[in-house]
Amino acid sequence: MKSTLTKKTISLAIILIVFSTMSVGLAQDYTVSYQLLNQPDGDVTYELNVAIPETLHEYYVEKNHRSASSSDFPKFVTPHALKPIADKLWL
Repeated sequence: MKSTLTKKTISLAIILIVFSTMSVGLAQDYTVSYQLLNQPDGDVTYELNVAIPETLHEYYVEKNHRSASSSDFPKFVTPHALKPIADKLWL
């Protein structure tokens, strides 16, 4: 009886450890950094860091990126996601 309880406890601990490491590994964000100038030939630079959730990044990576015309461009633009970035740039 005691050995069965010990085996179950060890099995449960191993399962919890495996699942806890998997969730941390899958929660990584995709980050991109950009260097921006205050004007085309400007001397003041700004660094823009963008963090994209992994699921959103994977969604767009799996999309077909061929565009037959300029009307296909909106397929790749997410205005609601980019609005906070645009608002910060206008400050």
